[in-house]
Amino acid sequence: MPSQPISLLLAIEHPFLRGTIARWLETIPNIRIVGEADNLPDAVTGVAKHQPQLLLISTQLQEQPTFAACKELQESSPKTKALFLCHKTQDSDIAQALAAGSQWCISTTDTLEDAAAVIMGALANVAQHTPTIRERLVAAKAGGINLKRPTRMQTLSCRQCEVLRYVATGLSKREVAEKMYISPRTVERHVANIMAALNIHDRVHLTRFAIREGMVEA
Repeated sequence: MPSQPISLLLAIEHPFLRGTIARWLETIPNIRIVGEADNLPDAVTGVAKHQPQLLLISTQLQEQPTFAACKELQESSPKTKALFLCHKTQDSDIAQALAAGSQWCISTTDTLEDAAAVIMGALANVAQHTPTIRERLVAAKAGGINLKRPTRMQTLSCRQCEVLRYVATGLSKREVAEKMYISPRTVERHVANIMAALNIHDRVHLTRFAIREGMVEA
């Protein structure tokens, strides 16, 4: 009897990239795409609905970092293995992917063969990264940086990351509140909690921190 197909949910924002990867995945024997998402809420809903074996998810969906959400997803759906697609391949992205519990990272600069090897590694429950990601891990280690050690960024929730991104782009608390459909007082509370978690006490240094982490452009 043929083996059961491997269920995969694809959570990538950009339609062209998502469609290209979907078509490629269809060429891999026994892979079945059970759902697609271009934003974080739909990704969360899709995992809850389909309980896929694999979740291939971008490190950001509609400007929202997905690390914190993935950690929560894996706690609620332990059978779902999260594979992160890193667009910028920054050390902060890799570190946060590892901290979120994922043992599999792919870069958009990798070959299809390397990406397929990571997918197969996830199915075999063997930690594996593509050569591009491994090179960054080795380079960081040589420079005395342990990407597997939790960073200050990883102490923030997904909601706090969203607030930080808006604040760092120069929006006022009222403007952030309008975008997030919350009250200015709630934004103020989020900002205070973010500053306490990061040990940063003014918006200028908060913005610099966000730029260093690649959350916003300088």
